[in-house]
Amino acid sequence: MGRFQFRYENVLQLLSKASFLLLLTALLGFSLVHADVRGIEVWQPEPGGPKLLIPSLEGVAPDAWIRIYLSAFSAQPDYRRLNGGVDLTLGPRVSPSRSPIAPFKPSSGETPFVVLANRPGHMKGEDPFLKSVLGSLDRAGAEPYVLPLGLETVLPERELEQFHRRVVDAFPGMLAIGGGDIDPAIYGDSVNGAREVLPTRDRVEAALIQRYNRSERGMFYGICRGSQLCAATMGFRLDQDLPTSQPNSRVAHAVGTDGARDAAHLSEWHPIVISEDSVFLGPTVGRSRIEVNSRHHQAVKEAESPELRVVARAEDGTIEAMEFTNTRGVLFQFHPEDMGTEDATRILRAMVHTAKEREDTRVASCLRNAHSQLLRR
Repeated sequence: MGRFQFRYENVLQLLSKASFLLLLTALLGFSLVHADVRGIEVWQPEPGGPKLLIPSLEGVAPDAWIRIYLSAFSAQPDYRRLNGGVDLTLGPRVSPSRSPIAPFKPSSGETPFVVLANRPGHMKGEDPFLKSVLGSLDRAGAEPYVLPLGLETVLPERELEQFHRRVVDAFPGMLAIGGGDIDPAIYGDSVNGAREVLPTRDRVEAALIQRYNRSERGMFYGICRGSQLCAATMGFRLDQDLPTSQPNSRVAHAVGTDGARDAAHLSEWHPIVISEDSVFLGPTVGRSRIEVNSRHHQAVKEAESPELRVVARAEDGTIEAMEFTNTRGVLFQFHPEDMGTEDATRILRAMVHTAKEREDTRVASCLRNAHSQLLRR
């Protein structure tokens, strides 16, 4: 028996940690294959930190599911690399008593927004970019929640679709935020300037954005990477490297040196011109020219579309804002969440106010329909 135990331990030592976690996830997650999603729960891993949306699964305890998710995420090679080669940890030891988990129930009087995480930091309270996004939404009157990255590592396709459907139905506002480059395959191109793309992440996020916009459930907003990804789902292509395609531009969209012009992620302020046919941005700021802080080495290319129209440009012609022709979305190449100007405050408040107005109208319509059906009986 001792000899067998020795050999068993040797085998385990030969396995990499990622392989072991993957095996563990496969064994533990087998019961999830046929577990229907019955709702949305909110997990807040750290006091005062982001409120993460997780699925409520039939017959599966939330804290057990969280452990499996963290293991599965850490075992996925691309996500592990994105997390600096270490296991994903969120808050203290996973326990309902230490990390509160409760059914999704928005506060009365506030407009719930779902923010789409696209890197591990977007799920952690200390991330400065996430703080800026959530704080800006909160000050504008929204109640922000975060949809975790990499749910497809533990949710089979059917359950992921069920969960996404519930998320779409629950939120009058959705925001896709800044981050890394998008896989060019999303818009039918090969890599020609895009850096460190994660195809699986991009496909999952793009599918959710498409589902939300096709449902016309509420208002969709995209910032920087989020605006590019949304445009790509609607038939637009991207310029994969502005410093290469526009070497003589006087607008330094991406600050830095050599091949990492945008690595410093510093703000470069420059003016943009807003078109007269803008129905959101122009009326919100009250004039046709404002200063913004876009920082990016990619941008949406010009294209004819029945769904999106360009409403703002930099002086070199780079697209800085687009609006949905059905008035249910706005895409910003710049960063209103951390501009810190009166223009940015107006934009953020208008984002939340418009989503709230749409929601109030939808609820009123549902109540009228329900009342009419009762009268017919």
